[in-house]
Amino acid sequence: MAISATVVPGKVWSSTDKVDVASLNSAAAPTVNIEGTVGTLALSDDSVTNAKIKSDAAIAISKLADMTGDVTSSGGTTAIGAGVIIDADVKSDAAIAYSKLASLATGQVVVGNAGTPTVATMSGDATVSSAGAVTLAASNTNLTTLANVTSVGTLTSLTVTGDVTVDTDTLKVDSTNNRVGIGTTVPSQKFSVAGSN
Repeated sequence: MAISATVVPGKVWSSTDKVDVASLNSAAAPTVNIEGTVGTLALSDDSVTNAKIKSDAAIAISKLADMTGDVTSSGGTTAIGAGVIIDADVKSDAAIAYSKLASLATGQVVVGNAGTPTVATMSGDATVSSAGAVTLAASNTNLTTLANVTSVGTLTSLTVTGDVTVDTDTLKVDSTNNRVGIGTTVPSQKFSVAGSN
């Protein structure tokens, strides 16, 4: 049996206005139809518990209080505060994309400076292009050692000061005694050839 109670516009309900409890003791849930204007209704503080909220209630984010501190949330936007993430928080294999790093101007590189990564622009005797190509200035005369060079391209001229050694003893230029040797590392004459082949 459905119980129907009608609120009459202008009716002021007092504490003595009641529905007979006995009439609600039925198999069917009571139905209350409200017409007109009802005053402000409010739930008492702390009356709503987690168990009383439907699992699929889908409460709007705007109804939640903003978060403050290291992680903030305002208007549905969540953010991590500046300076919160430290090196230990980043996975060793995180593989952070280069696009996430601050942009650098063309030709700039990151170098260590007393333990602090520092942006620097290479200039002078050597420069680096955005493609990674290293260019030595034409006026550079201070290049003393190049280890493990596999190719130098096409040389239009080459001036060497000091000895020249090719494949140990295939060709040897002794700049001290002004001698050239083939098959020997110590040419004894102006031009020395050692070996029968």
